[in-house]
Amino acid sequence: MSPLQVAFKTWDGVLRSWKIPRTVYPPREDTQFLSDVLKEELRNRNSCRILEIGPGSGAVTMALALEGHRVTAIDIHPEAVAVTRGVAESHGLSEQIIVHEQDVRTLNFDSSYDLIVWNAPYLDPISPGAQTFQWRDEVSLTASVADHQYLSSNIQRGQGLGENGFLLLILSDGDTCKQISRVYADDGWAMRPLARTRHGGEHLVALCLWRPWPESRIFTLEEAESTNQVALETIGLEPGDRVVAKNQTSGKGRKGRTWDSRTGDLTSSWVLPTIGQVIEKPHIIQLRSALAATDAVQRWTGSTSIAFDSANAWHNSLGLKWPNDLMIFDKKYGGILLEARQQGLESRIVLGIGINISQAPQPWGSLSELNPSGDVEQLTHHMTAAIAHWFDRGPAGAPPSDAETL
Repeated sequence: MSPLQVAFKTWDGVLRSWKIPRTVYPPREDTQFLSDVLKEELRNRNSCRILEIGPGSGAVTMALALEGHRVTAIDIHPEAVAVTRGVAESHGLSEQIIVHEQDVRTLNFDSSYDLIVWNAPYLDPISPGAQTFQWRDEVSLTASVADHQYLSSNIQRGQGLGENGFLLLILSDGDTCKQISRVYADDGWAMRPLARTRHGGEHLVALCLWRPWPESRIFTLEEAESTNQVALETIGLEPGDRVVAKNQTSGKGRKGRTWDSRTGDLTSSWVLPTIGQVIEKPHIIQLRSALAATDAVQRWTGSTSIAFDSANAWHNSLGLKWPNDLMIFDKKYGGILLEARQQGLESRIVLGIGINISQAPQPWGSLSELNPSGDVEQLTHHMTAAIAHWFDRGPAGAPPSDAETL
């Protein structure tokens, strides 16, 4: 079978061509989509250490290396490995590019990367009796939840990503990719869609994932009058730090109203980044907070498909009652309370969230109506990730703009 001549325009505007076996995935629209997103996100960054999973024809690997980035590429496909090595050699990039034949499930990180990029296989598995691919095509194109479970857990153990590193995945709106996004959601990753496109009838998203505030601290108290009060008064707290009370004795809501909680409910306060626009527009920070709380609950109940943005359909049982009531079946199941303190040039904003998880007495609602076996720790992880999406600059992209929030 004769080789295929392929061409790809790198970031310097040069159209480069080379030959690949027909069993290797060629540069296509999704390849260009990934390259365009990377170009935008890396334009002002110095040389980065990048791991690319599944380089295929080596097009994106080459584009990154030509910009001075050091790339390690792994692929289970031996012919893809050979092609990517050939691309490196023919363009004088052998010192910039290292290529290994390796499965992501056997990957043991021996160094830390600034970015892990994966144009992940995004087709749903072939149903029994349907026409199948050749084995190499099926490996290259069929999405695997287990691969992402391994990668996520490996990184969560402190391997692979630097402190401010992030993942960049290309995923589709197929059922398997929705399961993949759940893997990262349940592991507490913050998510941000950087761009979207259509390719071959598939909706694709370039998804940035990062560990929210990896150096943040959690202050767990057996009992506190108010977690907001502790978060406001404790010296030296930084954005992302959190105060948790197992028992809150004097919880409060808007206008000094009381908020009663029970053991097993969520009673926490987060220190928010003090971004100028947030302080100047209190209604925006209020709305961001409400959206973050609702997003987190949707992740916890499994109703969010890929990432936090305006495209997500809300659960038809959940709602908001402005400015700070969280509603389920028209009953209040939780609330948010924002408080700020200014001392000289220093300011601090804290977001307190109280949510009924255990069965609540009438007339109050509870998330047990949607998730009877729900775990408060898991909800807290989702909440931290959602708050990061709406407030934290993060390693790539930016929080939703005021216009997107509204």
